Amino acid sequence: MRTFADLRASERLVHARDTELGAEYWVEGGGPRVRLFERGAEALTAFVVLHRYAHLWIHRDYEHDAWHLIEVDEPIEVGADFVVMPRRAGNSIASFERGEDRAEPPPELAAMRRAVQAITAAATEPLDRWVGELVSRRVLDPDPNTILMWAERRFYVQDLAPSPDELDAWREAIARHGAASQWLEQ
Repeated sequence: MRTFADLRASERLVHARDTELGAEYWVEGGGPRVRLFERGAEALTAFVVLHRYAHLWIHRDYEHDAWHLIEVDEPIEVGADFVVMPRRAGNSIASFERGEDRAEPPPELAAMRRAVQAITAAATEPLDRWVGELVSRRVLDPDPNTILMWAERRFYVQDLAPSPDELDAWREAIARHGAASQWLEQ
């Protein structure tokens, strides 16, 4: 398993920003996003499990077909102290709702929000409800991490951007349900 030092030696990384979970880098030339986890392996594991679970949560919904409208990205690579996530080009939800030069929101935005709210409301399992509430907060607000890919007419949540408190709550939730190991093996 590679470390961030190994990754940095093989890729040209550009520091993008500091977050509560650790520094974020971009692979130069439009490559993926790299998150360095300065909070340790437990936080890294919880982040990975959260994104994998949320991705499959969307795809398990057959009643509302939300997966036609939204995806939650999964890690491309998980290292010892970092995670590589896709970086997509498109309009963020924030670009439709902030600033004087905001873009005209497409009809898919309202449809995606309705679908996420519907599958969250229909969730009966505790982990599904927890993830649904987090995803709902991300897509109902002007989120910079949720991108519309125009060619597909689909939104992608590139990063659920959990706060340290949200990540701790998720880690506790998966521990109560004994779910972490099954989501790491996928």
